[in-house]
Amino acid sequence: MTDLLTGPLGKVVLLGAMYLLLAVVVWMEARELAHATTRRVSPIGPSRGRRIPSRFVLVEGSGPPSVDLVPPETLIGRDEGCHITVPDASVSHRHARVYHSDGEWYVEDLGSTNGTYVNDRPLTRPVLVRPGDVVAIGRSVFEARA
Repeated sequence: MTDLLTGPLGKVVLLGAMYLLLAVVVWMEARELAHATTRRVSPIGPSRGRRIPSRFVLVEGSGPPSVDLVPPETLIGRDEGCHITVPDASVSHRHARVYHSDGEWYVEDLGSTNGTYVNDRPLTRPVLVRPGDVVAIGRSVFEARA
């Protein structure tokens, strides 16, 4: 019995199993990578006649008075490279993003320390933004307007 496992046939079976395992790992990593780079698409398409926001207007705190939302995304944070720069120590460098998908705008927290709020609710996932929605980032509050 041990001759069968240590012999040439056993080595071929072991080598084949190792190649199969390697192929499965490569396939799983390729799927994970493809998922990470795939554009997020809303499961619900835009409704006809609905208004979508076109800009964020500062209603409280510090930051630019008004910023147009430009596809594909608008970054919000303390970093000078963000589209909306909020000079506030309670705001992360890259705090949140507002992104365009299927004709709609969504806001998403980017793992900030103090969180992002839409209509006084903390974000745990991307949320659809409508005109009139209030987005709080640090001590600054923005209103989405059409």
